[in-house]
Amino acid sequence: MWEQRAAIARLRRDGRAQVDENALFAMVEQMRQITENAAATTRRARRDAERRLATPAPRPDAPAPPPPPSLPAEEGADDEPVQPFEVIEQW
Repeated sequence: MWEQRAAIARLRRDGRAQVDENALFAMVEQMRQITENAAATTRRARRDAERRLATPAPRPDAPAPPPPPSLPAEEGADDEPVQPFEVIEQW
């Protein structure tokens, strides 16, 4: 009921003296879409703010960690390239 009253008031404010059923339903749908978009935007903004607070800002004075040491080559390892399988079983 409140949606109908709000839609009629908005249509009258837009300059429509006579309100027909099609215009009324179109305005109610438009108002619902605006409400959904506003709720999604508000939710997204809140989540983004929480993410910014949860992730620490990078410190420019912190040195980068050293690279990991290289692994020694395995004994008996071949220098030949690895060949792909010819047949792959489908499950």
